[in-house]
Amino acid sequence: MTVRGLKPETVAWAVLWTAFGVYLLLCAGTVLAVRWFIQSATVVQEAQLTVTGGTVAIRPVSQGGSDWVVAPAQATLGEADQVRTDEGSSAFIRLPDGSTVSVLPGTELTLSRLRRFRFGEPGYLLDLTLRSGRLVLGVAHPSGRPTEFRLLDGGAEIRLAEGNYAVRKEASQLDVRVRQLGNAVIRSGPYQISLASLQRAVVYSGRVEGPLPPEEDLLKAGDFSQGLDDQAWQPVIEDACRAAPAVENRLEPVQVGDTGAVRFLRRNSEGTPCQMFLHQEVNRDVSDLLSLRLVIEFRIDQHSLSGGGYLGSEYPVQVRMLYRGADGGERLWVRGFYIQNLEGRRTDHGVKVDGGRWVEYTVPDAEDPSLLALAGGVRYIRWVEVMASGHDFEAYVRRISLLGQ
Repeated sequence: MTVRGLKPETVAWAVLWTAFGVYLLLCAGTVLAVRWFIQSATVVQEAQLTVTGGTVAIRPVSQGGSDWVVAPAQATLGEADQVRTDEGSSAFIRLPDGSTVSVLPGTELTLSRLRRFRFGEPGYLLDLTLRSGRLVLGVAHPSGRPTEFRLLDGGAEIRLAEGNYAVRKEASQLDVRVRQLGNAVIRSGPYQISLASLQRAVVYSGRVEGPLPPEEDLLKAGDFSQGLDDQAWQPVIEDACRAAPAVENRLEPVQVGDTGAVRFLRRNSEGTPCQMFLHQEVNRDVSDLLSLRLVIEFRIDQHSLSGGGYLGSEYPVQVRMLYRGADGGERLWVRGFYIQNLEGRRTDHGVKVDGGRWVEYTVPDAEDPSLLALAGGVRYIRWVEVMASGHDFEAYVRRISLLGQ
């Protein structure tokens, strides 16, 4: 008897060889499954938290906790645990591979994954989810296989290689900055970019802008050649400026030749003092910055008071910045400019420049080599003002920028 014309012995050999083939496939599958398990099996790790200021809250999800509790000075964190700082607190986290996370004020994050490979060369799988606020990350050099270090934000994923990074999340955008050495690969929706040293990017839902220059302007609408944005800047002429009967006070955008600028003008003062200025609220924590640079372009045509006036504080152009230091105290930083000092008046924090022409001036300068290292240390900038003060004066400001990196 045959099966479809085949002899029984032929069918038997076919069945035998088929079974043998299936056996080989099972063996190969088993070997591959074991190999995959050895390569990918992980064990949960812990991180160490140190409170560096104020009151820090943690949610110990890894231990079954669902409520926020006050963190002790030193705490051990597990996978899925959450950390939150308020506006006056900060923390430092050391991850299991030696990487570090500085949690700055006003931040909430989750340690989404803390894993080490069980077998083979040492290696780690580390995920952080940033919900709000700012982090400074130091990704350690891998001791074995490359560490997979990811920062997650909704649909965005940032893969970080060994290096130093600053990350800020505000509203619907995430700012990623490679502070020094490092490399970041950012994915959001269909977009993917790479950042090298001293580059940054802004990540939105489904898109990425970058690579961008390393410096970010902390001031809004500081290019007055394009006009004066009264949503960003509040113009103020103080009541004392109107003391003289025929006085003329002007704080306004004007056209000067082929460029726009803001004019600070006062005539017929009859020796009465005046302050007029543009004010902008900044309200920005700058403790994650490596450098801060002020650039201002201006022109002074004339001023009646010599130097900085009677008190060394009345300049036809000056910049004022109110900041909070590391000790919590607020201080006022000033830089003034003048073109003549015929009477030898005081010139506290003043710089003499040429009159009747455009000047670009940059701080840090000889008096202040670092804007972040001013008295008390600069941690938070509250506001910036561009001011003209004195008796009679005429000056123009074309641009001002406060550039952080």
